[in-house]
Amino acid sequence: MSTISSHGVLKLCSLSTLLASLLLLPRCANSKISPICKEETQRNALLSIYEASGGPNWSNNALWNTNYSCVRSLQLREGARRISQEPDVHLPSFCCWAGVDCCLLARDDTLYKPCSQYQCNCTVGTVTGLSLGRNRVKGRLQDILNSTVLDSMACSLRMVFLGGNDITGTLPAEISNLTDLRILALSSNAISGPIPPELSDLVELEELDLSNNALTGSVPSQLCGGTERLSKLRDLTLSNNNLTGNLVLPDCETLIYLDVQNNLLAGPILDVSSYRQLHILRLGNNNFSGTVSIDSFALRLLVVLDLSMNGFSGPLPNFVGNSSQLTIVRLFNNSFTGTISPDIFTAGTLSSFLAYNNQLTGTLPENIGEARGITALTLRGNNLYGTLPPSLAQLAPNMGAVDLSLTRMSCCGYDFVPGAGYRYFNLSAPKLPSFLKASDLSRPVIDTDANLANMRCPFIVVDPRTTAGEFVTWALDPEYYLYEGCECLEGYYAVWRQYQEGEPSMGPTLSCVKSEQPWYEQFPWAVVLIVLGGLLVLSWLTFQMCFRRGKNAAIVQSCFNIRKRIQGEPVGRQVSVVVTDIEGYSDLMKQSPELMTRALNLHNAIIRKARWGNFGYTLEQEGDSYALVFYEAHDAVIFCLQTQLALNRQIWPEGLFTADAKEPASRRKPQAPSLLNAISVMTHSLFGGRGGGLAQASDDRNNSLMGVPSNLRAQQIPLDGRPDSRQSRAPSLGVAGSTLMTPSAMMGMSSQKGQTLLFNGLRVRMGIATGTLPPGCSSKGSAVMDMAKMVSDMASGGQIMIDGATFKSIKERMEEFGAVDHNGMNYKKLNSIQPPWYSCVKRKGVRNPDDALLLDMGEYTYCPGCKRLPLFLLDATPVGSDGGRSPGTGGGLQPPLTPKGRRGKNCEPVRLYQIISPALTGRAKVFGNKVALKDEWFCSDSPYFAAP
Repeated sequence: MSTISSHGVLKLCSLSTLLASLLLLPRCANSKISPICKEETQRNALLSIYEASGGPNWSNNALWNTNYSCVRSLQLREGARRISQEPDVHLPSFCCWAGVDCCLLARDDTLYKPCSQYQCNCTVGTVTGLSLGRNRVKGRLQDILNSTVLDSMACSLRMVFLGGNDITGTLPAEISNLTDLRILALSSNAISGPIPPELSDLVELEELDLSNNALTGSVPSQLCGGTERLSKLRDLTLSNNNLTGNLVLPDCETLIYLDVQNNLLAGPILDVSSYRQLHILRLGNNNFSGTVSIDSFALRLLVVLDLSMNGFSGPLPNFVGNSSQLTIVRLFNNSFTGTISPDIFTAGTLSSFLAYNNQLTGTLPENIGEARGITALTLRGNNLYGTLPPSLAQLAPNMGAVDLSLTRMSCCGYDFVPGAGYRYFNLSAPKLPSFLKASDLSRPVIDTDANLANMRCPFIVVDPRTTAGEFVTWALDPEYYLYEGCECLEGYYAVWRQYQEGEPSMGPTLSCVKSEQPWYEQFPWAVVLIVLGGLLVLSWLTFQMCFRRGKNAAIVQSCFNIRKRIQGEPVGRQVSVVVTDIEGYSDLMKQSPELMTRALNLHNAIIRKARWGNFGYTLEQEGDSYALVFYEAHDAVIFCLQTQLALNRQIWPEGLFTADAKEPASRRKPQAPSLLNAISVMTHSLFGGRGGGLAQASDDRNNSLMGVPSNLRAQQIPLDGRPDSRQSRAPSLGVAGSTLMTPSAMMGMSSQKGQTLLFNGLRVRMGIATGTLPPGCSSKGSAVMDMAKMVSDMASGGQIMIDGATFKSIKERMEEFGAVDHNGMNYKKLNSIQPPWYSCVKRKGVRNPDDALLLDMGEYTYCPGCKRLPLFLLDATPVGSDGGRSPGTGGGLQPPLTPKGRRGKNCEPVRLYQIISPALTGRAKVFGNKVALKDEWFCSDSPYFAAP
């Protein structure tokens, strides 16, 4: 019997064991076996994270990838005492890497601080936490937390903090391998994609923060684990994503914090009736709809309720239950209806109640003053009516913001008709309660009816005489206090509309209508200012357009000058080239090297000053010779005139120009002794006889001068319009007016003030040529520069020669050139020469003696093989500088260009002109027809002094 019993008992035990195994089989099948933690494996996993997330660029990567010994001490919690202290813990080196937390104690002891950070009751030395938040971690999340890393950390990892970085990618489903994970914080990154349902396998998860990312899809309904196990999830933060669908989270009884605001979630409100531990519920700025039914007794611990910016409708729910802790209520921008329950203000902890832009009706609860801690009350944009409850006086001192505008409330109305107004008004009633008053300051009325947009009303503030409150404004509609103290803005006038007894209205209404009076009648002073301003602008424009700087208006010419300065040397366009050199430079340098060097420096300074003032650019300089380029012929002519006048005013080194200077034998022509020559010149000047000092130079020369006027013969004018090739370029003592302005000579000129010397010191010949450069080519080495050199070679010292193209460009501007002095264009003098600025009419008539003198020097043709034969004889006496025939109209033909841009050798006529400043017109008589021609050139058209 006993044997049978024993056997039966044994059999029963075996069946019980088998049944227990079958019951536990599903759970064992779903559970994951934790792998064995290995130090080397976890080190490699950490280095993989370091490499995949740009570890060298982290804000804090201290000690990473090093092998320093790591020692940690166990710290007691604040206020905790213990008889024996645990020794220091020696850990693997990676436990001291920045952001890596390791297990410090194998058991759980609440007296130690690390135990509150999940670093106890684990294998000492294993990784329990990664705290790399706001550390400039960058990379894809599935690369940072790859399957190898997750498998290596699954045995011990409890915390992951990677928020505030630049992590992209998606949430890997393999993260569910971290079976001991307690905290997962990935907020403020750029993670996209859906939330994997596998997160429900994290049975130990307490905090999940995926806010401020780009997550899409719906929220997994099994996020809290379902009914198979008890959820440990306390904090769930999914705000600021792109989540859609309905929000259904059953079995989340342990939730304390739930935040899904700023998403695209829709459907009815989440059923939170079973969330007994819920403190904060944020559902704002989504697409939720329907009515709200909340069991206030079930949510007795609720502190913050945010249902704002959704589509909720229906009456306001009763949020307040027994011992409610409700502090902040945000219900604005919905469609709630009905009245405000007085129970809401019985919560002694309520500090903020925001329910604006709804469809609430009724009056403010009389017990609103019981909410002693409330500081913000905003109910604007509702259909509330009635007066301010007297109990608000208890709240006035502590109120920080009160907004009751855009409602139907009134101080004096009664018998309210919904949607229409009050039938009757007691105009003798106080406009404001005793604890409020109208301030002396006013402000424009905004966010209200269009008729009120153009008025100012006083600030409504707490009356400090009745309460101890600070200067805090209350937002009330002007209709509430019947527009007392309101006034229209300037330009509008007040229109009052009275109410009719028995007809629903908001009482006497003030409207501000724009005045019909023209603005110029309202502001006559503005008309005066406008007229004066217009006259000033008109005068300025007239002055600018008529006060001309030569051919162009002043403002236009200034723009042209700025462009010339900015663009630099002209290239590939029409230019004017000036070539200058000093007559007799070599002889003067041999005669007095030191004095001539000083004189050359003075000459160069004058050239540079004139070049800069007239927007010229130096092409080349060699010794005494300059080649310069200008944008316009006008600038080139002003440069030459300015330079000649400046040279003529310059005080030269004394002793450079001696009265007995001898010419070199190679270039000296035979002439009479200086005394006889001087007597001849004096006799010619006094008596006008034909005899002269030059007549004795040679019998052949005298015979060739027969029939030439005596005064021209005395000036050595050649028969063929050019000087003898043997004639020296040095200054001739036989030429009248060749006084030199040396310091000693200046001492003897006190009696000759007002007279201008024709020649003084160095004589510089100048030639100007104008032409068009090939595209992209500069002036140096061009045909234009060759022409300028040829024209300069034909001039005498102190003479300005120009070619036909330059003549065409400047022939109508002699009036301007007459205003040039040694400093450049004298606009004050130009204004005195030109017509008055207000006339804007060009002066017509005979030539002005103040104009520059332009003379035709004849046409010359290059003909290889031709002899230099004179084509005319000078038999007419030259007239004064202000008379004679006009310059020829024939322009010089530009020499043809070869492919290299050089001058061709075909027969080509060139017409020359000379231009002289009005202060130096006497030089025209001295130069006469003298043109220095080279071989194979001959005169093909008579010059000015050859006129009959």
